[in-house]
Amino acid sequence: MQLTHLQNDTRSVPVPRSLTFTLIFLAGWTVAANLTTLFGGTLETLIWAGLACAALLGALYRFLPPSTAFKGAKSDSSPWSPTQRQTNSLVLAACIATLSLAVNWYAFWCIGVTILVVHCALAFRHASVPDPAIPASARLDRLVILVTMLGAGALSLMVNRSDADDAFYVGLAAFTHAHPNLPLLAVDPMHGEPGWPLLFPSYRFASYELLAASIAKLLGMPAMSVMYRLLPPLGAAFVVASAFFLAQQLAPRRWLLVGLVTLALGLILGECHRGFGNFMFVRIFQGKSIYVSALMPLIFALTFRCISSQGTARDVMLLACAQVAAIGLSNFGMLAAPMAAGTALVACALTAPRAMYPRLGAVACTLLIPLPYLLYVAIASQASSNLAGTEEAAPAVWLAVFGPWQQYLVALLLLTAPALTWDGRTRAWLAVPPLILLGVLLNPWLAAPISHYITTTPVYWRVTWCFPVLSYMAWGIFAASQQWRQSRIHRLLSILIILLLSASLAFTVLRPSNEISWHFAGVQVPPMDYLAAERAARDADEMTRILAPEPVSSVIARFEDHPRLVLVRDMYLPMFRPGIGEKAFLQRMTLRNFVNGAFRSQDASVVSTALGELNVKTVVTMGQQAQVSDLLAANGYILTETVGPYGIWRRPAASMH
Repeated sequence: MQLTHLQNDTRSVPVPRSLTFTLIFLAGWTVAANLTTLFGGTLETLIWAGLACAALLGALYRFLPPSTAFKGAKSDSSPWSPTQRQTNSLVLAACIATLSLAVNWYAFWCIGVTILVVHCALAFRHASVPDPAIPASARLDRLVILVTMLGAGALSLMVNRSDADDAFYVGLAAFTHAHPNLPLLAVDPMHGEPGWPLLFPSYRFASYELLAASIAKLLGMPAMSVMYRLLPPLGAAFVVASAFFLAQQLAPRRWLLVGLVTLALGLILGECHRGFGNFMFVRIFQGKSIYVSALMPLIFALTFRCISSQGTARDVMLLACAQVAAIGLSNFGMLAAPMAAGTALVACALTAPRAMYPRLGAVACTLLIPLPYLLYVAIASQASSNLAGTEEAAPAVWLAVFGPWQQYLVALLLLTAPALTWDGRTRAWLAVPPLILLGVLLNPWLAAPISHYITTTPVYWRVTWCFPVLSYMAWGIFAASQQWRQSRIHRLLSILIILLLSASLAFTVLRPSNEISWHFAGVQVPPMDYLAAERAARDADEMTRILAPEPVSSVIARFEDHPRLVLVRDMYLPMFRPGIGEKAFLQRMTLRNFVNGAFRSQDASVVSTALGELNVKTVVTMGQQAQVSDLLAANGYILTETVGPYGIWRRPAASMH
């Protein structure tokens, strides 16, 4: 019997209205934010422009035809299928590759890439088997999704995991809200110094933090409360909806189970700070976490839907909206989103018939949307200082993202998943993204040029954002659970998965050693750090400055009208060197070393001069440091109070220079 690729393509389902609205709104808001920033507009201008752009995009979406005129075509592939023996061999090879991680990563890489290449070759020759139509969500399914959304939203409010990056993200929202009449994204929002440039040129396109500032203005509440208490439940619901929608594309018959397993893995894979689990519910207050956990899976789901008989012009538009929204959610999104969409597109192209090539071209055009942004950043970055970072080799990136223990579970599921389907198209979808990750992006011989010329060295590890790893792992777990009776090899696979899952439970996202604390609707900051920051900023004024170590200064930067800061984060200060001048930079570096305890007695006069010339009124010290205390006392500072490990020193106005 001749199998067809498109006439029997029934896995595509309508995009949920909630996801459609979210994508259109985020894209419209991002366009408005970029235009308002370009023309020097203010926050009030952005609010009206954002609503107008979102409305225009919504009208365009309604104008596009809701159905496709594409009638389908016969598959170009032959109705050939791999034998059970071949499948067993691939599963066994994947188990061997996984175990080789304990010996040598390069052996794992060679075996893993070979396995994935074989899967791609099988998918290219292998006909697609039609799936049964996906029924409309039953009432029980909708109830499960709703309960999951509510649970995810509650978890995002209850769990607290502090992140120093919020010195910029929340600081930007707070500064914009506190200065609604200033041009958007024109100056650095953290230090409170007039005329200081933005940390990176790519931050000129941030829109998520501006959305938080706008909501704060409309509701009359602090931007920090919007970022930490209002937006996280909405972001968590977005994550849940995206996970289930991608599951519908990958496993149309058991999509609800695959979606639930995906979300469960988001709570399990938390061994490393860079792990995908730590970007889900515990950091969903950040735009980049929304990209990784919600928008990237949605890009894959929309690409799979577009390259199908059910794909429409509306779906292509939503995919374009996702590219735009990614730019505003994360400065890395302008590179990560086309990287993810390109990966999904290659997976679809492997088994697409010739009649689908125009659709492939239309989807490929959406990858060009971030190109002007990337060109601007490339040109602007030549005149600015780059964030210094140690070059990471591909094995180090793999370990830093997936962890020394949980890497085995990740490797096993990614390598075996393509062998657990008889459908050529699904095999391509499951094999191509891991092959691109391992064979290209984590290729030991390509890692250096990619990190130097494409991603930059400090964020090279983000190449792992090229596909939704958790959803792919969930599919592998589901398929293995369905096929464990087929052969001894399948039973061995099931046993390995159970053992590795059990071992992974020691490194869940919610374990206390993951810097997790529980406070309902908290401010994502350790209580003692927040209290010290609040006390230090209490009596400050616009003309003086505060010197504090990073745990405190990074919190002060998130306050609405905070005083000027000598430094915010240690790693940020060198980035401002070209914009603030050599003298100011050296003075602040001297004070940074002083407040961090890296202080030499021969530098006492230099520190005293810097304290005076920078007009530092308040100094926050950490721990008992006799040399630091003696020097502060010699310069007229008085220890006014202690908060936990912090001492707050103030210099009376009469002794100020």
